[in-house]
Amino acid sequence: MSQPVQNGQERGFGPSCIVAHADAVKNTAVTATTQTPPSGQFVYVVGLDYDVSADATGTAAINQKFTSTNLYGWASVFSQPATAEVNLHNPFVFPTPIRGQVQGQPVTIVSPAVLAETTFSINIYYYIAA
Repeated sequence: MSQPVQNGQERGFGPSCIVAHADAVKNTAVTATTQTPPSGQFVYVVGLDYDVSADATGTAAINQKFTSTNLYGWASVFSQPATAEVNLHNPFVFPTPIRGQVQGQPVTIVSPAVLAETTFSINIYYYIAA
């Protein structure tokens, strides 16, 4: 479940940054969702990251995709071998914040469908403004 937290400064994104975080137990897809901005305002994404962790049995992941809503079709594709204890951390920092496509709507980042013996974690760093 996504929980906004006022601690973006810890990641170097400034004091007004909000973090939406989502993770789950293995074998579960994950969706991180920002707060819904008031009418006339937008979500501005300054960065995001995701983690993919395979346990001791390891499962191959070929062309798996994280997708988004309200973020101009942003997506990220990854692959990893069927190797035990493989962990992938993929950060994205945007020099200019990306404004959500539609005012008054949240931004979501969605993990791939369930991968056996794998966990996902997603963070979205953002602020809300006109």
